[in-house]
Amino acid sequence: MTAHYNRTEFAEALAKVGLQKGDVVFSHSSIGFFGYPEEGRDRDTVCEVIFRAFFDVLGDEGTLAVPTFTYSFCKGEPFLPEHTPSTSGAFTEWLRRRADAKRSLDPIFSVAAVGGRAVRMTNDAPKECFGENSFWDRLHAAGGRICNLNLNAGFNTFLHYAECKADAHYRMHKLFTGTIIQGGRTWESTVDFFCQSPDHPYADYDLFAALAEEQGLVRKARVGRGVIVCIDAADALDFFLTRYAGDKHFLHPEVKERACP
Repeated sequence: MTAHYNRTEFAEALAKVGLQKGDVVFSHSSIGFFGYPEEGRDRDTVCEVIFRAFFDVLGDEGTLAVPTFTYSFCKGEPFLPEHTPSTSGAFTEWLRRRADAKRSLDPIFSVAAVGGRAVRMTNDAPKECFGENSFWDRLHAAGGRICNLNLNAGFNTFLHYAECKADAHYRMHKLFTGTIIQGGRTWESTVDFFCQSPDHPYADYDLFAALAEEQGLVRKARVGRGVIVCIDAADALDFFLTRYAGDKHFLHPEVKERACP
């Protein structure tokens, strides 16, 4: 069977979208669209190739974080950070299971990270999912980058942090309480999720991606049959806050259409 890429080509594409040694990177992924690497077709090999390609660019001091979201509390289920599987795709679950991965204790939006700043990015998760000192706040403070694999720049949980900073009118704070079980300890915890308001339409995050691309904030590189997409966290936050300040419905074009006479 024909291979579509290899580790070297993947690393070259990551460098092309701007990743550098020492970066802190957060990545949403859908790795199947790349096809198969030369190194092998089984899932573990594919994940290993992509992981190693990231660190070929980031170096030992760099950090790669991925979503390991479970929404446990939202479903009334306990959160076991050592065992509860990620619902965010094959690559994220593979990384979560690595012995050197550090997972945050956010029972809704946990992340797993490997690398030089993995502990700093994941420890002591606050009670507010998108608030001060959350992973997203730390990603911004670290000058982090969002590097998506086969997903556009609007498929980006960091945008909920931006919405929280703006106190976006179409979202609301909602408390969830549940159980966390870790290392033989069990405790109750309550977290604040800035979630979608049932009284407002959903934001069009594909539109955010298109607008950010128009402004030259998004970098892309082809690899295999897929594409790597990168936007800096600071650029994503500044762009959202600026656009939202000027037009609170900029991601809700259907609202403006209904308002027209």
